[in-house]
Amino acid sequence: MKHKLFAKTALFLLILTICLLFAPSGSAAGTTGGGRDYPYYNDSFKVPADITRIEEEAFYGCESMSNIVIPATVSIIGDAAFHGCDSLCDVYYHGTQEQWNELSIGTDNTALQAAVIHFVGGTDKLGNLTWMEITIPSTYSIYLNGMLLGEEHIVADDIHYDIYEDFYYDLSNLPTKVTYRFDNVIGEVQVDICDEDGNHVTIDPNKGDVQFIKPVDKETLARLMALMEPFTEKYLVFRSGATDRDRALANLKPYIIPGSDIDKCAQNALDALSWAHSNSFKLTDYKFNGVLPLMNGYYVCSVTATTDTYTYGKGEVTDIMELRVIVYDDGETTLAFQVK
Repeated sequence: MKHKLFAKTALFLLILTICLLFAPSGSAAGTTGGGRDYPYYNDSFKVPADITRIEEEAFYGCESMSNIVIPATVSIIGDAAFHGCDSLCDVYYHGTQEQWNELSIGTDNTALQAAVIHFVGGTDKLGNLTWMEITIPSTYSIYLNGMLLGEEHIVADDIHYDIYEDFYYDLSNLPTKVTYRFDNVIGEVQVDICDEDGNHVTIDPNKGDVQFIKPVDKETLARLMALMEPFTEKYLVFRSGATDRDRALANLKPYIIPGSDIDKCAQNALDALSWAHSNSFKLTDYKFNGVLPLMNGYYVCSVTATTDTYTYGKGEVTDIMELRVIVYDDGETTLAFQVK
């Protein structure tokens, strides 16, 4: 009896070991499947533009995937990358048919090869636009053959500007971007994009988000620069605790918006400064790096400051720091709102 039980147990363990050894390592269940490392919107996946290779079994078992965007930078698609993607119908390729034909596609990618491949800006024999995708700021308007398009044409929204991500990703007055997609548009195709002022603009996919940033006019730039140098000095002096804290705050007040984040943080920091203050502080160098406009009169100003701080017991320390300051300007008032 014991020998039969041992034999059955050994057989079970052997089968289990074989299953584990030969099970696909990239398999995953659920909506995102093996492509969980790639961005997706509902059943639509998008391979990032800097990817050159889609790894083996990358989307293995991703049964819910109905369409995917593949950039022209991809040159290799690994074995079984799309194994089990039985719902895959459309592949939107950011390149030409010639480029697609040169791709190295591994084995066991039947679902990929059975899908319809759309090429950006490509047309079929009837002259129908097979596919086009445009990502623009939410403040822009888009017209197709003279007709203003609405929400029913939007693929995804709430996409923040990548260029601002290092600044203030969750800033409430930072406009989002939206992605429009057109499939099989019949007849002559004319897409017009207008900014918030009604001016026609041309989107260059090679320029990224920089093309959506309006340059700051000379008068506004002059006001921002006139504020930033004295503000930077007063702010850093206050933060250093090198002088009387109440007097330092009073010197800072004329350059900040009352009740702003800077004002509240300064009030909260008063007690802390009395415990950790330096004995002398000096702004030795200052550079205005640039400005990025946000919305509704707000701007992000970048400056670099070099300071010398002397504290008993530690000596003199030189610091180089970059400050990113949100500034409000309405043409008459120019004041700082927040520092990062």
